[in-house]
Amino acid sequence: MEEKKKKYFHRIVGIGVFISLYIGIISGIGFTQISLLRILLTLTLLLIGGLIAGYSLYSIERKYRGVRVKLRTYVVGSLVVFIYYYLIFLIIFSFPVFSLSVKIKLILLNSLFLLAIFITYTSPMAKIMSRKAKRVPEDLTHKIEKLKKDMGVEDAEVYVIDLDDRKVANAMQVGARGRYIFISSYLLKNLNLEENLAVIAHELAHIKFRHVAKTAFLVYPMLIIGMNIFVLLPLFPLSKANTLLLQVVAIWIPIIFIIFVVPIIRRSFETQADVEAAKYVGSKNMISALEKLSDLALIPRNVSRYWNLWHPSIDMRIKKLYTLKNND
Repeated sequence: MEEKKKKYFHRIVGIGVFISLYIGIISGIGFTQISLLRILLTLTLLLIGGLIAGYSLYSIERKYRGVRVKLRTYVVGSLVVFIYYYLIFLIIFSFPVFSLSVKIKLILLNSLFLLAIFITYTSPMAKIMSRKAKRVPEDLTHKIEKLKKDMGVEDAEVYVIDLDDRKVANAMQVGARGRYIFISSYLLKNLNLEENLAVIAHELAHIKFRHVAKTAFLVYPMLIIGMNIFVLLPLFPLSKANTLLLQVVAIWIPIIFIIFVVPIIRRSFETQADVEAAKYVGSKNMISALEKLSDLALIPRNVSRYWNLWHPSIDMRIKKLYTLKNND
């Protein structure tokens, strides 16, 4: 089983790397000289990349997890990801060439950031998802309400998303405001009641410690400062070469911070959520839930931290929980 998990993990990560590099390279080529023809050519290349990524995901999910979702679902999903990130790059790289005053550029730029912060806080997509989702089963409802009260997060709402067809075993807390928790129906059906409570307690802990808000507080200021410096630098009495160099630095420092520093902080948040949840549901149930999650989602138990993922390895999380259990 562990060998199968590793093969699946490496292939999924490989597709992720391909998507990142492909979008970066193609967008970089497209933005060396912005024009309608370049944009159309770049979009065409991105569509080809999306088709490749979608088919690859489709093949891997069928082979390793027996998922029987139609090919078009993966293709459409991949295309959405490609176009979404392309549009972000388009805004960032085309923004400086707009024939606008620096003042107007700064107003537009910071308005976009304020809008992003507002969306992160209010979570409009989570509200839409909650309307389409289902409530948790009745046998869990009363236990969840008690758990919310005990943990001091009574305003949290827990919903079930039907992902049986994709065999998605996952739960997530959405929004900096800390209100919505979504758990997949596939995970709910494959864990027992106590294990499901452990998963929900983990997400409630994220709300309690405001982990999403803290992550946003780390990311947005870095991006805001970097982009504002990028726009303001041409006003300084510097050579064109020095201005360009400093603009590259202004852009890449936030990116490097997000890629290499934020995941370290996020991993500490995951450990904190595990520890807090274990206080209310017991280390045994948390460990059991993590073990089953590893099998259901084909997550290797031991993933090196050098992958720089947002979660510690399952083994590390279990080891920490065993320490707590032995100290009880």
